[in-house]
Amino acid sequence: MAYQPLARKYRPEQFSDLIGQEAVSQALVNAIRLGREPCGIIFSGVRGIGKTSSARVFAKALNCDNGPNPEPCNHCYSCKAIAGTYHEDVIEIDGASNNGVSEIRALQETLGYTPQRSRFKIYIIDEVHMLSNSAFNALLKTLEEPPQSVVFILATTELHKIPKTVISRCQTFYLKKVSASAIQKRLHDILVKENLSFEEDALAIIAQEASGSVRDALTLLDQAIALGGGSVKQESLKLLLTSLSSSFFIQFLDALLNKRAADCLKLIAELNQEGVEFDTVVSDLASYLRHTMILKNLGLNISDDSLAKLTNEDKVHLYELANKIPDHRLHDLFHQLMACAKEMDGSWLDRFVFENYCLEWCLKQENLVQQKPIPHTLSTPQQVPLARPSAPTNVPVEAAQKAPQQVHERKFPATWEEFIARTKQQSPFQGRKLEELSSLEYSEKKILVAVDPKSFFGGEILKVDAQKRFAQLFLDLFEFKGVFEVRDKTLLAASPVPESLLDEKARKDAELRKKMEQDIHQHPTTQAVLSAFGGRIEKTEHH
Repeated sequence: MAYQPLARKYRPEQFSDLIGQEAVSQALVNAIRLGREPCGIIFSGVRGIGKTSSARVFAKALNCDNGPNPEPCNHCYSCKAIAGTYHEDVIEIDGASNNGVSEIRALQETLGYTPQRSRFKIYIIDEVHMLSNSAFNALLKTLEEPPQSVVFILATTELHKIPKTVISRCQTFYLKKVSASAIQKRLHDILVKENLSFEEDALAIIAQEASGSVRDALTLLDQAIALGGGSVKQESLKLLLTSLSSSFFIQFLDALLNKRAADCLKLIAELNQEGVEFDTVVSDLASYLRHTMILKNLGLNISDDSLAKLTNEDKVHLYELANKIPDHRLHDLFHQLMACAKEMDGSWLDRFVFENYCLEWCLKQENLVQQKPIPHTLSTPQQVPLARPSAPTNVPVEAAQKAPQQVHERKFPATWEEFIARTKQQSPFQGRKLEELSSLEYSEKKILVAVDPKSFFGGEILKVDAQKRFAQLFLDLFEFKGVFEVRDKTLLAASPVPESLLDEKARKDAELRKKMEQDIHQHPTTQAVLSAFGGRIEKTEHH
């Protein structure tokens, strides 16, 4: 017999096997015990946490030859057939490949037939959110008044894509991510049954990397066993998870927090060479930054499940790094990473998006408003010490004392052009995006702009989430509390829309080139050459 992967071999067979889903299991067990089995169920949650397994366990409990039974026997024909997906009355459907209205109508035609062998005819539709709107509409009436012997079990990773009319006709169960400690215990028990040697620290790393998914953990465990030659060792995991080592993220955080732009670019180039997905890198960096903030504020001895994969040495490094950095910089970097994650779309451009955010962060000047508060014991403003190390030692005292006032000044810019220029000083990458916008209305109460959706950032800026981020940026920079609104240029009336700064620059560049060409053509030297050789100008190139 071919080798059976651990994720299939140790798939849950009864409700008590569903680790981390005790509330869901208890609710279904009680429903069966009371004879109040729902005819429509939705299992919602991320991948690999037991949605399809829960559906099969519930199907076995309903159709067990010795039941209905809160815990299926797993020995009768029905239990074995459902586990093997060949039971006549339990039909599993992939919603991704059977998502049309014709497939749902074909399903409905079978509802009138009584179960061939068991009490219930059960339909398990996986990835149900992939059904089309027409398919959902066709399913509505059936879900509301199904035949007495029919049960629908729907599974989805994206509950928000299912129409509320469907959700209202089903009992919805939210399956939680499984804690790292529970996954680690599960891995421990399986390796003991398999009679394989292992290191507990290695299991902790696998459990943490699984991000709440038992299936992902077991798949990674299979890889670790193969790489370790039949045992699970921490050293083998370092080879398997090279790009995700804690030392790399600590090194990257050190470069970011201390604003070493060149080091950041070097590390990003290394990631690109390894072929790592940059959206994963950003989320992991945010996770390590979160660990850093936890350790700084709650100490090295804090008991936190998400810190399990960090060694004591890692914790000490993060703790020492954090204590050299002010709190506001830690929080600001976290928000910068979150903004970067939102802009990534899984394309090859992700590297450049990440680089731009890193450069913007490293080159952005600190706002002195966020510096350490002035002690209350100071009697006069003249006694305030200069910020260190921001103020150079060779700057005259008078000039140094005036500098904070300039930084504190947040007067609203008089014009849209000045608004963009000052935004670019503080946030170069975001300021560059504003250059694509045409100003329709500009005041402290309202900024109304238009953008071409086909421009480089146009599609992004038209999104509501992006506009909210810009509004927050404007609030931080200029205390702008008005309305910020972006409109699609192509949907505006026929009246001409003012030029954006980029359009204006392009027009002026074109006019300059045209004038230069005319000057060249009309220059006496050019005319003399053309006259002497009887030639003509075919093309003018600019360099």
